[in-house]
Amino acid sequence: MSLKTMPLYATLWREFYERPTIVYFMTHPEGEYHFRDVVSLMEISRVFPHGLTQVRFCPVIPGVTPLESPAPGEGIIILGRPEHFRSEFIQERILDNLCPPLRLSFKSNDPHERGYRTLRCILNGKDYSAPYGRDDPSQLRFEDYALVYLGQARPYEGEESSPCLILSGTSTLGTWGATVFTTSPYLLQQHVGYSPWFQGVLSVALRLPARGAPFLRPNLTLQVTDSFFRACWVRVVYQGRAAEREWRKNVDFEIFVNERQVATGFDSWRCFLALALEQQERPNQCIPLREIESRLRRAFAPPSLLHESLNPAARLKGVFEQLRHHGVYAERTAAGYRLLLAGFDETVA
Repeated sequence: MSLKTMPLYATLWREFYERPTIVYFMTHPEGEYHFRDVVSLMEISRVFPHGLTQVRFCPVIPGVTPLESPAPGEGIIILGRPEHFRSEFIQERILDNLCPPLRLSFKSNDPHERGYRTLRCILNGKDYSAPYGRDDPSQLRFEDYALVYLGQARPYEGEESSPCLILSGTSTLGTWGATVFTTSPYLLQQHVGYSPWFQGVLSVALRLPARGAPFLRPNLTLQVTDSFFRACWVRVVYQGRAAEREWRKNVDFEIFVNERQVATGFDSWRCFLALALEQQERPNQCIPLREIESRLRRAFAPPSLLHESLNPAARLKGVFEQLRHHGVYAERTAAGYRLLLAGFDETVA
């Protein structure tokens, strides 16, 4: 089954279905578990169609329990703040070798500091701060934030990469909310879609019907505040066909990103398609502007655009802004331009 035709619910989990998976979570020195940690584990457990025969649960007492290392190629799921595991392996072998890189972090990992319940994003410079004062027994509404990361880790040099899912709240409420997000078909369809990568900030709110009421899933409200590194499925439909050698240049076309038709402005989107073709041939690499321009002139630019005033960098900037509006990640770095592609199709109407 192709990526495009797979059920949306399966996209976030599909690589975990295909291999053994290890789940890291924290416990207390006395062996006790927080209620919401247990609920988070239950949420994760129910998504595996083969049961738990290929799932290893790894409880960690920070600073006490030696961390079990994942086998090469084994899927990795981390519940909770990675820094709290106090593991050099998690930090140096997993977090430092993620693709795409993790661009969300906690402002502080010290519970006594103000920034403990604040997430920071280095891509947009924003802070996401959950309210304090959670100890009031009369409180009926609780709010939190969580980071959700889906990507690839390569903990062992020379070995294949592994799917990696990180669900970390500024408290256990946020972590629980993150597990609910990743097991909700509706939310996955709305915010992750066909993308094999996702990175976002999740707002989690819980409203209790009465004091002392249990924390139940129906009382949760989840909202994706910001998302990054979402890959896109690009589909191009060319209207009519000219001579074989020039057919991309001389016909009109429609562009669909994640099955949604994007705005017109073909001059701009021709630059985007040139980048997409280069990116398809060299995934995970930054493409220099001169190579995008060369591909553009060779494959897409009509004669009216071949003069020297054509500025692909300016055109791409506008396109990237539109893509980010839809949660698709595209970036310009010192090395060049990068687009995360889930797939690229060309058809002729």
